[in-house]
Amino acid sequence: MGEKMKLLSFLAVVGMTGVAVAQDATSYVVGLESFPMEEAVREYGEMTKECAELKGEAAGYGCLMAVHEDAEEKLTGAYRKALATLDAVGESDGPLRGAQRAWIAFRDANCAVRIVGAEPEKSAKLACLIRAAVLRRAELSQIGD
Repeated sequence: MGEKMKLLSFLAVVGMTGVAVAQDATSYVVGLESFPMEEAVREYGEMTKECAELKGEAAGYGCLMAVHEDAEEKLTGAYRKALATLDAVGESDGPLRGAQRAWIAFRDANCAVRIVGAEPEKSAKLACLIRAAVLRRAELSQIGD
């Protein structure tokens, strides 16, 4: 598969995973419009778009790796903040911990299914993981609001 076809395939997967930039970033997140995610989705959308525009698969993958690491750090921060919020109001954090473990299992299985046939597969998986982290961070940010 030629470099141009690989890039087009990657861009299609990025679009399929919902990370790509859109005029209305919440338009493809049906039912989650109340979450404060529009800015986060656009931020990661712009970053993944920049990654897709890089020449060479290795450069694009390295760029996506950095975006993924940033998304995961922000997700971890949101999770810790949610745990602290529950602790501050005297609520058990057990349900949130269980939900997070279940979400991780769902994320991994969902991304494995979503990338079937995608080229390059590693980049498509990262795009899916980035999307999942952005959406989960938005969900967690609602705890205590």
